[in-house]
Amino acid sequence: MDHFNQTANIGTHTLSYALRGPPRQPNTPLVIFLTGITSRMERHLAPPYFVIGHSWGGILAREFLAARPDDICGMVLVDPVQERMMMETWPDPSIAAVTDGLDYMDVVGLVRDRVLTDEEWDDLMAEENSEKHAKQAALEMPFLQVSRGVLAEKEQLVPGKDIMRGKPLSVLGGNSKRDHELLYEAGVAKEGGTNAQRERFRECLARWERCEEEFHRELLNLSSLARYSVTKRSGHNIQLTEPELIADEVRWVLKMIDE
Repeated sequence: MDHFNQTANIGTHTLSYALRGPPRQPNTPLVIFLTGITSRMERHLAPPYFVIGHSWGGILAREFLAARPDDICGMVLVDPVQERMMMETWPDPSIAAVTDGLDYMDVVGLVRDRVLTDEEWDDLMAEENSEKHAKQAALEMPFLQVSRGVLAEKEQLVPGKDIMRGKPLSVLGGNSKRDHELLYEAGVAKEGGTNAQRERFRECLARWERCEEEFHRELLNLSSLARYSVTKRSGHNIQLTEPELIADEVRWVLKMIDE
């Protein structure tokens, strides 16, 4: 497993999905990466494809959509990133300074609230803490900034463009603001960051929820058949705390496909 590999049983359907990062070679063009993934997929599963993307996976899902629009039958985007963000770069330097040294999983409550079995959690933590994961993350992070610009040039989110041609799309938002409020409080408690950096963090928190919903709703322009929902209980990692919500959105998309 690169990051997460799971099988979800959706009624009579079985959906296997994986969240994976960008190319292992830092200079590999995204188009080559997508071509490689497509060729591997086609060896095991013929189109059409049902695509699920979480976080930065939302950008990857949309690049796949741009490359193979006729081969996608539906899509679920889970607390996705898009080309517009509140920050110039991610992680924002001020937020990174305030939260430096914190245990993210613990602070945002994933250790307490996760619904994975102990064995699944141990496997995930072993992967997260592995040297391989650290190296891969170092390669991936620069691509977040680059991929935003590349995707923006495609102008997929123009109202009425309907790049998915009416195929069903669900966008499920998480409570990322809650996560970052907890991170801010924990960071300040350990005297992380300067006063100016803490102020910058507070400014981001003040507009977080409004901006995040705006960015998520913009994604509905991808399809003329789309819906948006939000969970306040889970933070960014809905797949670890409320996976049934993702399953619900998958069921809805499948129902729309069948109709």
